Formats: sequence, C-alpha cells, structure tokens
Amino acid sequence: MTFVGVLGILAAMAAYAFAGRSRQSRIPPLVLALLILAHFGTTLFYYSWQKTNLSDAPLYYYDYYGLRDLGFFFGTIFLVDFVQTLRDLVGGTYLDYFFLFQASGLWAVVFLMRTFQEIYEDLGSEQPSWTYCLLFLPSLHFWTSAIGKDGPLALGSAMAVWASMRVTSRWPALAASFAIM
Repeated sequence: MTFVGVLGILAAMAAYAFAGRSRQSRIPPLVLALLILAHFGTTLFYYSWQKTNLSDAPLYYYDYYGLRDLGFFFGTIFLVDFVQTLRDLVGGTYLDYFFLFQASGLWAVVFLMRTFQEIYEDLGSEQPSWTYCLLFLPSLHFWTSAIGKDGPLALGSAMAVWASMRVTSRWPALAASFAIM
C-alpha cells in the first residue's frame, strides 16, 4: 500500500471523529465502527467483484481510451484526468485508489447520519434505532466504495443537505458541496 491508500484510510477514519462531534452525541460508537467496517468491507468486495464484472473503475485508473488527451471536460473525462494526474504526481496502485475514493462515500454516510441525528435533536425527540438501519443500505456503500463519480456525488449531496439545516453557520460546507457536485 502506498501513500494514496493510507491517505484514503486516514480520510475515512477522520469521518469517525466528525460523526461523534455534535451537541449531544448520541450516535452509538458501535454503529460508527460497524459502518466503517461495512464500508471498508464493501470496498474490498467491489475491488474483487469488478475484476470479473464490467465496471467504470478500470477506465478511470488505466485510461484505456486515452480520454485524458481530450482536454478539460466535466464528468468521466474530468475524473480520468484527475486520477491520471494523481498517478503521475504520487503514484499508487489500483487498490490504493479504491481506498482513496471510498473515503468520500464513507463521509457521505456520516453526513447522512449527522443529518438524521440533528433532525431528531431539533424535534426534541429520541432518534429511533431503525434510522441507523438506513445507513446500512447495501447500494449506499457499494456504489460509493469504488473509483468513480458516485462517492464524490453522494458526498456533495449529503453535505448539502446537512449544511442546509443551519445554512448561516455552515455556508462554507454548502459552497464546498456545490463545488464537489
């Protein structure tokens, strides 16, 4: 594992610290630990799964079609250029980039968790345990655990919802979410 993979894992673990920072942190530590394990496990599963199934992840990492040479565009070409530029600057294996991109997906899950928590805090009611089950939906982890646009887009969307709840104090997060999206 190279610096890129370690950075991805550290970025994901920073989400753990952010998740526990709230006015009345009632998020059970076990839920946070299980979410991280589920997301890391899904990352490894997706990495293995895509070796025998069609996926966009190899396109971003290997740039089979020379999309990087097409110039600046948003979407797929932007992501190919981003990954290829990072590879040129710092290297990294294919799995390292899975770990880097999965961090944005885990952060998205954490922003959703914080949003749920703050809704119940603002209502002055106890958060039902079943709301945590929503954070374990397989597609939420599967699609955001690989090299691709899904993780950053989920992060931008979840961050925008969270920031919108207190937009006067969270406008930098809202602006960052728009930039990510």
